[in-house]
Amino acid sequence: MEKLPFEDNQFELVYTRHTLEHLKYYKTALKELKRVSSKRVLVILFHDFVKKDKIRHEKHKNRYLNYYEKGAFKTFLKKLFSGIRMYRTPQTQAWGSNIIVDCLL
Repeated sequence: MEKLPFEDNQFELVYTRHTLEHLKYYKTALKELKRVSSKRVLVILFHDFVKKDKIRHEKHKNRYLNYYEKGAFKTFLKKLFSGIRMYRTPQTQAWGSNIIVDCLL
């Protein structure tokens, strides 16, 4: 996702689900998603926010590269997008809750 093979503003909506947690350069990926979208980027994170000051954690038993602290993640997104809405899905027994981030250009 660091270099998508699409033109600028090619899609009205760009969507990614359970992906950013696994990417080494998630900030670059978000910038690239913004580049190919003309209106909106929808991001779904697999796990809830962490309560630490760091956004990034390299080593974890579940093999995720990235964990996000809500304030730091939101601050980064505000620099990139004109509007942001965050939602938490209801928790399920099997997986817990997801975070939905709706980013407007």
